[in-house]
Amino acid sequence: MSKERLEGIREDVRTNARKEHEIITEILFDDALWLIEQAERVQELENLVKCERNIAGRAQKRVDRMERQNKRMHEALVSVMDYLQDGRSAKANRLYNEIYKLLEESE
Repeated sequence: MSKERLEGIREDVRTNARKEHEIITEILFDDALWLIEQAERVQELENLVKCERNIAGRAQKRVDRMERQNKRMHEALVSVMDYLQDGRSAKANRLYNEIYKLLEESE
């Protein structure tokens, strides 16, 4: 919506309000059509914003859920590492080291 066009319409209305009705009708008709088009465009944009907010809200819920899941998995891996650290076998040590690397990469 052009700010200049709106200002022009506002000025035309003020100026022409003092003139004959037929002049007002002729001048304001095009402006009225333009204003209707702008109002329709505003409605389209408001609908688009509403849709985008809805999508963003759903995406944020998914992110929150995945972050909680990631935290639980991290805690589980730390628990496994604690268990493996108590073990004395080479296999337990290798598994411990692999989990340790994974946790370092995720931070």
